[in-house]
Amino acid sequence: MITRTSSSVRSEDTSLAEGNRGQCVKLLLTYILIASKSAYAATGFVRTVYNSSVQVQLVQAKSRVSSIKPLTIPWLGLLAATIGASLAVSVKKEIDQDGTSLIFWSDSSAVISWIKKEDGTATYGTE
Repeated sequence: MITRTSSSVRSEDTSLAEGNRGQCVKLLLTYILIASKSAYAATGFVRTVYNSSVQVQLVQAKSRVSSIKPLTIPWLGLLAATIGASLAVSVKKEIDQDGTSLIFWSDSSAVISWIKKEDGTATYGTE
């Protein structure tokens, strides 16, 4: 079940740490990054594995309207990744549980290659 929660995760509000399902075994934060010509967004979900069940909750979402100046979709995808990273840092700080995994999903191969580039020479351009 997906339920709407506040913009930050607090264990006493959403019973992420322990609840009536038993002890929390594993937490997974998943962020979906998406961009189009008119907007870009990042959505965060937390998947909590208990001893006897699994629960998925929407924890944060943020979207922005694209600039009037035309930008490429890969560039907007990179802006979505920036939003997603910012959301992930704030949620991970609030959860404060060891072993929490982070996964980011993007349909843009350009964004994925820019993020994976480790030598510091990544260039970001527009057409």
